[in-house]
Amino acid sequence: MGDAGILPPDRRVELLDGEIVEMSPIGIKHRQIVVLLSEMFQQGLPADTHCQVQQPIVLGDESEPEPDLAIIRGRPTDYMKSHPTADAVILLIEVAQASVKFDLGDKLRAYARAGISEYWVIDVAAKSLIVHREPQGDSYGAVTAHASDAVVVANSFPKLTIDLAALPLA
Repeated sequence: MGDAGILPPDRRVELLDGEIVEMSPIGIKHRQIVVLLSEMFQQGLPADTHCQVQQPIVLGDESEPEPDLAIIRGRPTDYMKSHPTADAVILLIEVAQASVKFDLGDKLRAYARAGISEYWVIDVAAKSLIVHREPQGDSYGAVTAHASDAVVVANSFPKLTIDLAALPLA
């Protein structure tokens, strides 16, 4: 819609379940965490995957969210003509400051319905990471919460970890 001139190019929105949703502004702490996570992940990814930051993924005809981080199958050049779809997603991460309710509500349900196998939400205020695995309908069968001193490993790649102590959650 931005490319077609329907929405101003500087407006922060995403499409979720057919609705245009205003995105929260990116604060300093949010930006720092996203940058640090991106750096952590670049070191542990296999050559046939990549990390994209705040870029669209397609979950069907009515959803095109922009998660803070997405680990995607293939190289960036594989997506020259279209955005990655749900079947290319290995892991999604949202950094939640003002958006905790949305990230653990509507977004979680959309990701689960699309079959995203692993969805992590960093709750900045609670200083925790909530890991969702095993999508079942519009929820996840396995949900675990991790404190700010935990090291969490992705199911898909043992080298893909988050050391929460290295993030500015305090």
